[in-house]
Amino acid sequence: MTGASGFVGSQIVEHLLNAGYAVRGTSRSNKAEQLLKNCPHPNFEVVIVDDLIAGDFFAVLQDINAVIHVASPTIGKVDPVEVAIGGTMNIIRQAYDAKVFKVTVLSSFSTLFNSLKELDNGSLVLTDKDWKKGTKEDVKPDTPAIDAYTASKALAERAAWDFAESHPELDLITILPPFIFGPLPRALVVSDPTSLSTDGYLYQLLAQPVATYPAVSARHAVDIRDVATAAVLSLSATKKHPGEQRRIILHDGSFNFTWTEVVRHLAHARPELKSRLVDGGEPAAGRETAKPVATLDTSKAREVLGLSTFIDWKQSVTDAVDSILQRESAGEL
Repeated sequence: MTGASGFVGSQIVEHLLNAGYAVRGTSRSNKAEQLLKNCPHPNFEVVIVDDLIAGDFFAVLQDINAVIHVASPTIGKVDPVEVAIGGTMNIIRQAYDAKVFKVTVLSSFSTLFNSLKELDNGSLVLTDKDWKKGTKEDVKPDTPAIDAYTASKALAERAAWDFAESHPELDLITILPPFIFGPLPRALVVSDPTSLSTDGYLYQLLAQPVATYPAVSARHAVDIRDVATAAVLSLSATKKHPGEQRRIILHDGSFNFTWTEVVRHLAHARPELKSRLVDGGEPAAGRETAKPVATLDTSKAREVLGLSTFIDWKQSVTDAVDSILQRESAGEL
């Protein structure tokens, strides 16, 4: 699998190993040694791939039965469109040439809509048939980083499905999670707060010396352990029917929250953190109120993977904060 040292990738590695799979994971050279130290498992092997677009995966793909592609550019650091499309198609084409036809790609629920504002419509139901509109040419140098990133996810996923349509042997599944929170995987290489990925928004709520509310809303979310479970289940899913697109949306309808709700919950669940939390753990009444939001249709998760229950947000954010503070105490943050 690609991206084994990252936030989601390292969680998937742990779930695969626990499920009895042997795992060969890719990592950048600057994280490979630490990844092996964090996950010293006899069935886990790390190979260095520093260039997703031009990397040669020939040796990586030997004696492999399936590929889980997780590696993706982070927001604002590189040209996400070129890296996302090029990296996704490079691994898919090489897997196909190596006759590895079972491929799972971690995509995003942002491929379902054009603007985050659409999610404020409580009567909207987004399904696996919905697609973000736009082309590569629509992403300009001045396009906001978050918009360029979401466009990259949609364009990369479309490219994967276009390839699958013309190569029916390819048994493709794409997984579409919204914002991902939850405990940091033991295998995760943490070098600074950016390593926390979306859990960094939770850390922002209690970061010192000044805790702040994130500027982005994350009212649709899922636990990282459910994402990893879906990835593992995708490997044993029944082969797709001709022309079928198995796009798996992951979400529990109860996993919608505001940041003030998170602060209040953490102040209650972990009262020793109140002095660190933004607003002292007691946000003013009415500061941020929940509004109706779009519904995500997760029927494919149930039908294709047999996944119908999800971890609730209170457990997810509590477990996330506990694990972040453990890393902080260890001097990693």
